[in-house]
Amino acid sequence: MRRQQLLPVFLTLLTIVCVTFGGATVASAQQSAVSVSVDASPEDPVVGETTTFNVTVTNQEGSSGIVDVSSIMLRTNNEHYERVEDVGSLAPGGSLTVQMTTSFEEAGQRNLKAHVSAERASGGNLRAYYSPVTVDVEEIDVNGALSTAANDSDETTVTLTNYGNV
Repeated sequence: MRRQQLLPVFLTLLTIVCVTFGGATVASAQQSAVSVSVDASPEDPVVGETTTFNVTVTNQEGSSGIVDVSSIMLRTNNEHYERVEDVGSLAPGGSLTVQMTTSFEEAGQRNLKAHVSAERASGGNLRAYYSPVTVDVEEIDVNGALSTAANDSDETTVTLTNYGNV
């Protein structure tokens, strides 16, 4: 008779322990300690102009350890524009910014992403982290005007004005 009374109590305690600790494990597995952001300058470059991308990698303040950043790539799904290897390590709360530059030979919208490969220094799987960035590459627009002005001293002033994007 005593066993029959303890079984429901035991099952209730087992359920509480599984829900409490099991839920915490799932929640912490879904949270990422690494975040990535990227910005472009200029946002609307012209064909052939150098564009600088600042890629910032952050190891969140509440992270449980050091993160090793093995590489950062600037890419689309089909093209790689630039890659930096052996970037460094980040302590919890730390961040680093890497500048990457490229130019585009054709006009049009480019949907790029910063692709960061990182892993925990204490051992872990190499993971990929992404951050998107879009730039609108414009055709070169040269639209100039030339004006001259002469005075009595045999000097001529020439002014060239550009109304385009160069």
